[in-house]
Amino acid sequence: MAGLDDPATVDLVTQDADGDVALILVHAEPWSADGHDVTRLREKLNNYATYALDGQLVDTYPEASGARVRIQVDSVEEPTGDVAELLATARRGLAKHSIDLTTNIITI
Repeated sequence: MAGLDDPATVDLVTQDADGDVALILVHAEPWSADGHDVTRLREKLNNYATYALDGQLVDTYPEASGARVRIQVDSVEEPTGDVAELLATARRGLAKHSIDLTTNIITI
């Protein structure tokens, strides 16, 4: 998975039985305390939103046409501090475009 190291890459796209599409961003390391991850996460989230809103998602996956879309951030620990604040801000902004933003704690 590319994770935050490659902001231009969508890590994973899934579609569930209901047809909902998840654009999954995988961060397999603890969140940095120095704020470096905030910058990289912001860029990656912006690229995911562009991918969904500008039609690239449907161009690549025509079966996603008309589907509900969510961006899912998978990470090894609960986001806190500046990362959690960025996710809250992004969640509000994405909701205006009918895109959900969720987080999921994974075990690697």
